[in-house]
Amino acid sequence: MRTSPKVKIFIWNACQNAIPTKENLWKRKILPDPVCDLCRDKVESVEHTLLLCPWAAKVWNYPEINLRVDAHEVKRIDEWLVQFIRRNSHLPSLDRIANLLWQIWKERNNFVFRGTKPEVCKVIDLAKFQQASYQKWGFRHTPEQKFEEQQISLTWQAPKAGSFKINVDGSLCEGSMEGAVACVVRDSSGSLIDGFTKLVRAESVLQLETLGVLEALKYLKEKKVGEALVETDNQSVVNCLTKEEEMNWQARADLFECKSLLQQLPLVGLTYCPRSANAIADWAARQQRMKTLPPRWWASPPLSLWTLLCLDAPPTGFVVSAV
Repeated sequence: MRTSPKVKIFIWNACQNAIPTKENLWKRKILPDPVCDLCRDKVESVEHTLLLCPWAAKVWNYPEINLRVDAHEVKRIDEWLVQFIRRNSHLPSLDRIANLLWQIWKERNNFVFRGTKPEVCKVIDLAKFQQASYQKWGFRHTPEQKFEEQQISLTWQAPKAGSFKINVDGSLCEGSMEGAVACVVRDSSGSLIDGFTKLVRAESVLQLETLGVLEALKYLKEKKVGEALVETDNQSVVNCLTKEEEMNWQARADLFECKSLLQQLPLVGLTYCPRSANAIADWAARQQRMKTLPPRWWASPPLSLWTLLCLDAPPTGFVVSAV
């Protein structure tokens, strides 16, 4: 399990039923009752706290995780983890599961001791950030792994000196046409120069991502930015705009407008990046769609965004600045 020592210790203690749940404290006659403070319905055992409590179930059922926890199968958390490892073919990695368990426990503690409302997206984001942070700075890679990382860059790459990069992404409500797009502007030092989001309606993911690219190109034209590169994690959009592939009818008008703007902006390029290199634009689009995006988020980044910026930072570091 490639995760931080504190997470490993927590998982070990959880498997030994040695974390201070209400049930364990009640058995030691420290608390008057063992009932979960979050749901006020079941005994707060280790398994209930981390897997079965209705709010914890929202974390596991979240589309990005999509892990169905059957209450009838959960007897002990150590046995559940063993079963998870055995059938882990299309499920999240064990590293991510461990970080999610740790963040669920921390969020439970924030509710119990600080009275803060548990947030599913916060737990998922922090677990993802902690895993990525450890893999980038805390885990010793073998020479073979380092070579593979050099061949395929999975993290954000700064543009060349004197130019800018705009990462774009979109977030669409499942079963709805309501969505949001986000554009994040950074320079060659990795500094966050600007950022903006917009609520949109789209009939498909392709149309949504095209609208994101369109907003970025409109921004570059309006600001009269010189050399710049627009990045999206949707290969289909890039192919439609650069390789003369057949256009989807739903996004045809937007694609034509993008092509027209690209012709007017000879110093602007368009390229594909893996999803892992587009995390900040993804974060901003999701926050905007859920209407939880802080004002001036690009100038005063919240903790979750600051963590992403640190993960993306080039070796020389970065600053947050405003245009």
